[in-house]
Amino acid sequence: MVAMEKIQVLSLGAKCYGRALSLKPECESLWHDLGVNYYRQAQHSSLHDESVQLADKAMKCLQKAITIETCNHQLWNALGVIAASTYVKKFKLAQHAFIKSINSENNNVTAWTNLGALYLSQHQIELAHKAFKVAQSLEPSYVACWIGQALVAEHIGSDETMDLFRHTTELGTHLEGSLGYAQWVCHTIFDRQLDKTSELYKYNILQMGAVTSAAVSIAKYTDRKHDNPTAYNIHGLLLEQESLHKHAVQTFERAVHILKQSDNKSHLNMALSNYARLLCMVGRYEDAVTQYQTISPLTDFHDVCGLALALYKNNKLKESYQAYEQALQLASTAADKSTVLAAMGMLSYKFKDVDRAKTLLFKCSQLSPPCTEGILALCSLGLRHGDFKLASAALLELIKQENNDQFCIEISFMTACLYALQGSYNTARNQILKAIHKYPWRAKLWQQASKFMIQFMPKKAKSAAKCGRIATEQDFTVTKNGISLSLAQLAAGQHDPRDSNNNCVKTAAKMVHLYPGEVNNWALLSASCYANERSCKALKLKSNIDNNLNIKLTQYVLQQAHEAKVQRLQPWATNQMIDSLLQCRQYKEAQMLIQSAKSQWSSNAQIQSQLDLMNTKVVVCQKGNSALSESELEILRNKVVKVATSTYAWQMLAEVYVSQGMTVAAETCYRQSLQVAKSAKSVPLIRLAYLALTMSSGSHGNKEKWNVLCQEATTEALKLDPQCTAALLIQGILHTIAQNQRQSKRCLQQVLSHSSDYSLTLARFYLMKIYLDKKDHDAVQELLDAAKVCSDPGQELVFKLVESSK
Repeated sequence: MVAMEKIQVLSLGAKCYGRALSLKPECESLWHDLGVNYYRQAQHSSLHDESVQLADKAMKCLQKAITIETCNHQLWNALGVIAASTYVKKFKLAQHAFIKSINSENNNVTAWTNLGALYLSQHQIELAHKAFKVAQSLEPSYVACWIGQALVAEHIGSDETMDLFRHTTELGTHLEGSLGYAQWVCHTIFDRQLDKTSELYKYNILQMGAVTSAAVSIAKYTDRKHDNPTAYNIHGLLLEQESLHKHAVQTFERAVHILKQSDNKSHLNMALSNYARLLCMVGRYEDAVTQYQTISPLTDFHDVCGLALALYKNNKLKESYQAYEQALQLASTAADKSTVLAAMGMLSYKFKDVDRAKTLLFKCSQLSPPCTEGILALCSLGLRHGDFKLASAALLELIKQENNDQFCIEISFMTACLYALQGSYNTARNQILKAIHKYPWRAKLWQQASKFMIQFMPKKAKSAAKCGRIATEQDFTVTKNGISLSLAQLAAGQHDPRDSNNNCVKTAAKMVHLYPGEVNNWALLSASCYANERSCKALKLKSNIDNNLNIKLTQYVLQQAHEAKVQRLQPWATNQMIDSLLQCRQYKEAQMLIQSAKSQWSSNAQIQSQLDLMNTKVVVCQKGNSALSESELEILRNKVVKVATSTYAWQMLAEVYVSQGMTVAAETCYRQSLQVAKSAKSVPLIRLAYLALTMSSGSHGNKEKWNVLCQEATTEALKLDPQCTAALLIQGILHTIAQNQRQSKRCLQQVLSHSSDYSLTLARFYLMKIYLDKKDHDAVQELLDAAKVCSDPGQELVFKLVESSK
């Protein structure tokens, strides 16, 4: 089997046509086909003189065919195409041939289109437009005439040019139409002087999905034409706009390969610049540096900046700084100089030269217009080093640009940080809310508010959950939005299985489904399932989640955190795993895990202390309700003292003392927990109040002391959070025991107004007692109806109470 190239096949075809004509010399179709064959040979010949000779032969063949059949419109059309070619350039003859073809066949759309193309090549725009218009009227679906009209529109600078090219891609695949549309899309999106907010831009680019359509269109072109570097370059730019960076790298690489075989240095430099930029985007920094250095001469401002960035990413800081110095010399505008100074300032901070960083960033802010990123960096530098005057001055400059939608999130964040570092958390939160009122459609602002309240205002967890929900409704595809919502729901206690709309388990499960590779999502799901299982246990409800599932989830999180080297997550996952094992009473496994973790973090004293504490907890759980010896209690106390700043450790010790009947020691531990607690004081206060309530309602002595202690603890908890349902419930029960029905009723009704958890059941139970004593049957019926509506898990207890009172 012999392989032949196209030019060889055409040459063989010409010989066959010659043999056929020797047998039938008066056949016009054979002369036509032979002429077309010679013309195709001329197009594929690498020698210009040879192409001219072949085209001349083609002309003679077509002329011979016309002498045989003078009324054949196809023969005249073919003659016109060859006469108008670059090898013949007999334009008058071509015009005559196209007109003769039209006269021979009036509905000849091809001849009208070719005539229009001839007029367009001779810059006779009006005649070209008329010819294309006639062709469109004859056959509206003929692609070539629409391409002609698009070229006419391009020549006169019409706004309809892109729309016409887009229409050609919809009619069918045509090389010229595909390339033209892609080129116009690139020209439009990269035109810095074009108003991107105009209705024309929104329609042509955004509404019509221009980038995606143009990318598909130019891909069809490059599938057919493998030697056009411009097409590959355009294709790469469009893929970059679609964030398909790896495919863009391959496309730019092909463009560079083709241009290296030519002498066009300027085009090669542009392709190398694009190729290097995309290499940097995909993390191939060393290759990017190599490609940037291949550009000759490297004197373009943007190319030098790209080289500096690639060097920085490749951890060559000194070389990067030198490249930015070169870019500063090449910068022609104040805006470019400001941007380079900002980059140099940030790089100086990497060198730990804070003074130079401040100087460069300050110079950046003094230019007009200043680089906003540089001012943000200056503000960050002030906040990082506690220089609030510098941060405030930078913020004043940023506020001048607060109407810029592009930087509203960063400005809001910096303002909130400034106030938060000075302890004004409410003012900081209000700054974020102010930005939300101005830009309510920005999901990141809602997510920012949610994260801020979770971190600095945990009492506002429900508000944080609402902000997180709005952020996810606006854009759930952003990973952090779903994480913020799930975290806020968990902090707000929204893990009640009865509430399907506000359930952190469902939100966390959805995040895992969307982003299974994010270990943080799995950690949140593990924590949510654990909280859900404990909630169901407290409410005496059947849970779909058991401790075995919690163990498997936490084990997976621990494994993934170890593989991904997420060091901050590993200690949490270990503690969570130990606690889940304790819930399943797998004490040996818990102790083995503790020993393994202690060997892993042998150099971290804080984690070692926490693990010792967990080990003690395992020992206590193994004992169950059995009494601990004095030596065991002393060991436990010594281990708690080692982590004296841990409020959780003191509370655990207090629980052990309570189980041993040592209530005074437990009270002391709770008070110590309050002293070491910085912000989360509500939990130890509630536990202290519950201890006092238990002692007050029992048969223990000194009830007055415990009543006063319970009242004081709940009052302090209500000062921290006026809507703390646990504190209100304990106060209500305390007043019930003291037979102060008025105060008890007031507290319990507040619980009904603010609560949605198990405290609601208890409040309803004690209120029912009060109403039954007063024989207020309407209020009793109202409580019963409310219990049925919300499917109160304790409604059976309430009904039994009503039945026993009859």
